[in-house]
Amino acid sequence: PGTRRIKRADHLLPYAKRRDQWERRSCGEGSKGLRYYDWILFEVKVTGQEPADGFEHRLLIRRSTHRKKLAGGRFDFEYGYFLAHAPAGTPASAVIDQAGIRWKIEEDNEQGKQLAGLDQYQVRKWIPWHRSVTCTMLAHAFLTVQRARHLNSPPAPACEEPAHGRGAADPAAPQDPPPREPEMTVRQADSPSKAGPMIRLTIAALAGLLTLTGLAVHHSDQELLRQHHWRTEHQTAAAISH
Repeated sequence: PGTRRIKRADHLLPYAKRRDQWERRSCGEGSKGLRYYDWILFEVKVTGQEPADGFEHRLLIRRSTHRKKLAGGRFDFEYGYFLAHAPAGTPASAVIDQAGIRWKIEEDNEQGKQLAGLDQYQVRKWIPWHRSVTCTMLAHAFLTVQRARHLNSPPAPACEEPAHGRGAADPAAPQDPPPREPEMTVRQADSPSKAGPMIRLTIAALAGLLTLTGLAVHHSDQELLRQHHWRTEHQTAAAISH
């Protein structure tokens, strides 16, 4: 490296095998626990792309911890490649941590499209597109901050379900029979009005609550909380079942 020109990232594999300096590290938490891979880092120079002052280019290679069955039926390690533009002297552990959170960018793009309309602008000119993307990112950031504040605050008291499905209960109106409780419930048996354990509030659920509080739909605060608790209870029951 530094003395021979290569055209593709995987051309560095012979050098990696020759050095045999793979480090097994976790790149963060996953759905099944810590994600461990073997890593090796090279200092590279990218043709036509000079690094910024005080920065350097590095190529990080990720290798699976065991051989897998790949396309074509052959068994070999699975590799991944990350080109990093980092301050000079950045330790390998910091570069690996950044590579491990790459999926957060994909998650942010997905949430921006689904919740904030990131993909709903028809691109015609740069300035209006830039304004649209800025507004959607601001809306997404607002939802994220509000969710973080909710998670750090004490749980709100549970609301009792009104007699009617929409709005506050009318004492003069005939009372409907109470809905049948499902076999699996997350409410505590000793107090029907006391909420049981709930899953953490998601950004999508928060966006749904803000949508219900808009001018298009008029609901009382009690009805909004009732709908939210009903949806969250079923999501919690589904999470427990899975």
